[in-house]
Amino acid sequence: MKYEKQHQTSNVDTNPHDFRKGIFYGVLAVFIWGTYLAVSRYALTTSTLEAVDIAFIRATVSGLIMLVWIMIKHKTFVPEIRQTGVKKMLVLACCVGPPFVFISVSGYEYAPLVNGGVLMPVGFVLAGLIFAARFLGDKFEPKKMIGVLIMLLGLGLLAGSDIFIGNSAALFGDFLFFLSGILWASFAVSQRFWQVQPVIATASVGIVSLLIYSPIYLMFFGFERLRNIAIEQLIIQGVVQGLLAGVIAMILFSLAVKNIGAARASLFPALLPITTLVVGLPLTGELLTYLQSIGTLVVLSGLVFMLMPKLSFTR
Repeated sequence: MKYEKQHQTSNVDTNPHDFRKGIFYGVLAVFIWGTYLAVSRYALTTSTLEAVDIAFIRATVSGLIMLVWIMIKHKTFVPEIRQTGVKKMLVLACCVGPPFVFISVSGYEYAPLVNGGVLMPVGFVLAGLIFAARFLGDKFEPKKMIGVLIMLLGLGLLAGSDIFIGNSAALFGDFLFFLSGILWASFAVSQRFWQVQPVIATASVGIVSLLIYSPIYLMFFGFERLRNIAIEQLIIQGVVQGLLAGVIAMILFSLAVKNIGAARASLFPALLPITTLVVGLPLTGELLTYLQSIGTLVVLSGLVFMLMPKLSFTR
């Protein structure tokens, strides 16, 4: 992928108001994504839904929502979509569209709930910091690196020993989670680098996914796979995967990237294990161990360590 030098942005300070808004958007987006992971795990263990089906539901629902929204606001958004261009839209869709959904959900076919909540943010945080330094000019500040190390320690505690000594199937699932985190970080940095507006970035992912993945799914599977699923389950997946995760959380996270930058926004997925477990434990019945509880506190400590200096109300 070629990057034009003139579009690079440096790591500049944001004003306190924008920073607080960015914090709120980022936390809310991660909570929704934690819900999406928990609901995905629950669907895979309690129904015949598979990763390809969940990716189709998300692509179709989110794509239709954004297509209708763009048609309503066509005078505002169509020129911006044309300015973004097909190539950039395809890249954004590959980062957090059907490939991301398929890879992240497939991980739960091999590994338990906590692994996805841990490995995905590890991949995101590491890749986000590296990509932001390479393409956006963000610096590896000592304080930031210490905070990352604290978070990684907490993430390791959350994962527990199973993540390191698990069987080959579990390790493959862990790899898929880590890879999905890298894709997620790629979206955040690409959106910031190209300065794509939040709604346009979300529309790019939704509409491209609808136009490309949905027809491919119907061509190979039709509706036969979905007819055996309870209508309640399909509605839940449509709301959580399509509306909340595919539209609302995408816009919220894009707003967070816009307000506080890609490097800082890359820290929020460290909260993903917490939100995933809070929502997922009641659904799946997977218990949180004492070690994982300690890990949760350590992750929060690392995030607060890096963000606290920016939470002041004055410049």
